[in-house]
Amino acid sequence: MLRFILSLMVARTAINILRRFSYPFIPQISTQLQVSETTIQSIVGLGSGFGIGAPLYRAIMHPFPSRVTLLMACTLGMLASFGAAVHPRLWTYTLLIIVSGLIKSVFDPIVQSLVASKIPYQQRGFAVGLIEMSWSLALIASSVVGAWVLRWAGLSGLFAFLGTAFVVGSVLIWREVPANAHPNPTDPTALPSSPAHWMRDPRLILSAVITGLYSFAGEITLINYSPWLNDRFGGWLGIIVVTTVVIAVAEALGELLVAFGSDRVGIRLFVNVCYLGTIVGYLLLPFSTFALWGVIVVLGGMFIFIEGAVVAGLAFMTEVAPPIRIQLLSATYSASQTGHMLGAVTGALLYQWLGFHMTALVSVTLIVVAYVCLLALFRLAPPSVRA
Repeated sequence: MLRFILSLMVARTAINILRRFSYPFIPQISTQLQVSETTIQSIVGLGSGFGIGAPLYRAIMHPFPSRVTLLMACTLGMLASFGAAVHPRLWTYTLLIIVSGLIKSVFDPIVQSLVASKIPYQQRGFAVGLIEMSWSLALIASSVVGAWVLRWAGLSGLFAFLGTAFVVGSVLIWREVPANAHPNPTDPTALPSSPAHWMRDPRLILSAVITGLYSFAGEITLINYSPWLNDRFGGWLGIIVVTTVVIAVAEALGELLVAFGSDRVGIRLFVNVCYLGTIVGYLLLPFSTFALWGVIVVLGGMFIFIEGAVVAGLAFMTEVAPPIRIQLLSATYSASQTGHMLGAVTGALLYQWLGFHMTALVSVTLIVVAYVCLLALFRLAPPSVRA
């Protein structure tokens, strides 16, 4: 089982690299493609927008076995990456980002449901935490390997690196995901409900609202961190790479804490602490640039809490409504991508109009609203997962 989990983690890293590689290099990509930074930020948001249709994509792909669907997603990402490497232009970059939104919206709900159907809830934090390590590993690979490739081989080399990651991911899925694996629960009492029923389920609605608001808040800040630091430290690429690595390491620590701590203390308590820590981090972030170490400390602490809240919250949501698990996870993924899309577009505008201080305050407000909704969701959860 551990090998199955680790294989999914590594394969999912390829998907996440494609989703995250733009963030550290928005100034550099905009320069090489000869467009504005705002244009690149908007394209990143466009990619998230194509993830909004996750429930529809899931319905279309339902007849295919899970392994086939995951392999199809990886193959599409590989073709788009190598295509952009051969012809690195704005339109191929845009197509690549759109593909990233499409394939991740199919990949993630299936992986999460497979894990939920195989792993008991008492061990769910461990499994989800390990698999979500792919999120931070993707940013580490993007910032460290990506920076080296971008410097020596340009955008073509960077895109070829993305394609190679998908080759590795495809091999692991083929070897480790059983041909008959299915994400639906096997419990006969947990049969899929009709669309008219599950679309009105308050647990699904609250889960989607929480995820959407949290993603919106995070994207508003994340889409601006490289331009903000680029302006603050005079275009020094090194500071962006260093802070990106700090973010990735902090996310990894947050995921490890979920994996090895949330099941012990209780997922609900763990999520509560992480939400409160996230709010404090966003409040402190705009005042951290008095020195490099200030940025590192505040960003590091903040992203430990951010990732802890996301991952532990996901572990909770996999069990909040088992009869409609796949529908709920697809809906929350759609809400997440809606938040990322809106955050990427409005975040760039907020940064231009209001500056980084007020942008961070908007993020705080959104997270507070999401936390209030989370408290309501806790009350609707089955008794077995309220601890």
